[in-house]
Amino acid sequence: MISHDGGITESEYEHVVEKGVLDQIAITDHNKIEFALHMNKVSPQMFIVGEEIMTKDGEIIGLFLEKHIPPDLSIIDTIRKIKEQGGIVYIPHPFDMRRSGVGDKLFQFIDQIDVIEVFNARTLTRSIIDLPHELELLDGDVSYTVGSDSHGITELGTTYSSVENRLTAENIKGQLSRSFDKREYRLSRTSFRGFLNPTINRLKKIFK
Repeated sequence: MISHDGGITESEYEHVVEKGVLDQIAITDHNKIEFALHMNKVSPQMFIVGEEIMTKDGEIIGLFLEKHIPPDLSIIDTIRKIKEQGGIVYIPHPFDMRRSGVGDKLFQFIDQIDVIEVFNARTLTRSIIDLPHELELLDGDVSYTVGSDSHGITELGTTYSSVENRLTAENIKGQLSRSFDKREYRLSRTSFRGFLNPTINRLKKIFK
């Protein structure tokens, strides 16, 4: 990762691939895309090019991207730039305001959202998976998934979605499905060390 708080190296990703820990990984650095593009070239089938983009109203992830999308745009402009590339609009930790979730603005743009993260391993507050009444409010053509939000190699594989086929921009919504079934997911909170990884990674880069 090349994010300020990312800490998974190319060799560590290669180790995960060799061990068969996961079949496919989305790399979503904060406001950067270069490393994800590089890893996708190394193994197109294994790595999805993504970017966690800070908008004026919270974070949005674009998946299956080809070009960098700048931060600090409005939500609607960010969504438009993702879709112009044929990408997927993914909303991470929407109600975790400590970590720049989009909050209730989720409902304003629900018809333009493809995937919502209903469980994030790093979220300490309640996830959408714990709030059935929130799920009932999601009227758009949206699918659900879970994410590990890994900032270190030990976090990879702690939380993941199980699907039948390798994900593409064309099939991801059907693969993840709007019908949420816990049996299709592994859900596990990040360890104490995992929660420290972003801080450790930032310090390593400062004193490198």
